[in-house]
Amino acid sequence: MVSEILENNDNLRILESLVSGESVVINYSELGRKLSKNRGTIQERVERLIEHKIITPPSFPFYHLFAAYPLLLLTNMDIPDCVECQPRIKQWIMDDPRIIAAYKFRQGEYGTLIFTLHRNLKEAHEWLSMLPHILENDYLVEKEHATFNSNTIYISNELLLKYDPSTSINILERDTRKGEVCMNGHCIDKLDVSILKHLLTGKGIKYNRNRVTQTTGLHSRTVEKRVNQMLKEKVLLEPVCRFPELFMPPGYLLSYMMVHLEYPMNAGLNSLLINENIPIIWKTIHSKYNLLMFHIHTDLHDLYGDIDVNRESYKILEKAQARYLAHNSLKGFSPKKLSLQYIESKIKENQDKLNT
Repeated sequence: MVSEILENNDNLRILESLVSGESVVINYSELGRKLSKNRGTIQERVERLIEHKIITPPSFPFYHLFAAYPLLLLTNMDIPDCVECQPRIKQWIMDDPRIIAAYKFRQGEYGTLIFTLHRNLKEAHEWLSMLPHILENDYLVEKEHATFNSNTIYISNELLLKYDPSTSINILERDTRKGEVCMNGHCIDKLDVSILKHLLTGKGIKYNRNRVTQTTGLHSRTVEKRVNQMLKEKVLLEPVCRFPELFMPPGYLLSYMMVHLEYPMNAGLNSLLINENIPIIWKTIHSKYNLLMFHIHTDLHDLYGDIDVNRESYKILEKAQARYLAHNSLKGFSPKKLSLQYIESKIKENQDKLNT
């Protein structure tokens, strides 16, 4: 049971080591065998991809985060453009672990879109109501700039229908067949794409049991058994590398789309679930729409992806309400900080129970 896993501090320390990536490594020899290349060549290529921030080092995704924080808020804010307060507000965005992403975004009076995770509606309301106080007192933002209008969409993570951050490698692979693709000053070739495809889907990545045993004091076989249980219960997903923006390669464009599907929605929904440009979908109710999804674009000319491949979903997406997010995020999608804070809080909570 998930609750039993999270009530044991040895398990939580295993989780901390795996989710942080501290004990997760790339198996260059295995990756070389899979790609028919020598270990040194593969290691050099991977290190270059990480150095240019095309991918992040490997770690285990903490999938239980969506159960621990079942409420997602998409909040449009009219954050002021004042020169003095902007750096302070941006620092708050970077510091707050509940903010898993933030983008410059223009919709009417609103200029910033913030994605946050919460345990429940009460906590979410308290977080929103405390913002002026936090900005004014902790970040020294003047009172007139610490209060701003906002508009929020509430999404339940219990209605998550698709979660596939690695799907964007298929778009990148498609684009490299059309011509040269460069990201963060580094142009990639066919071997780079193959390496990315393996790492983003968890091939050639493992955890170092010795490092975990040093952290926890547990026997290596005990560690292996517990990690397998965490994977079986979906507390963790298999270890992977990710793009820094999670859902998309550097330089690509992300939009969020509100879609309306008529019931029964099976046929239309299935076309969206297999669409490689769509990494995540939730059921929701907002205005006339009943689905929220993110869509990856090569650029603004690539509105719907490969129409020949995605013809059924194209008919749906052309009627969607689409909002395009700025290339340069204020904070790219990264739930790792909140994941680690949650694990640390559970360790403290369990320790406090033992002490009472």
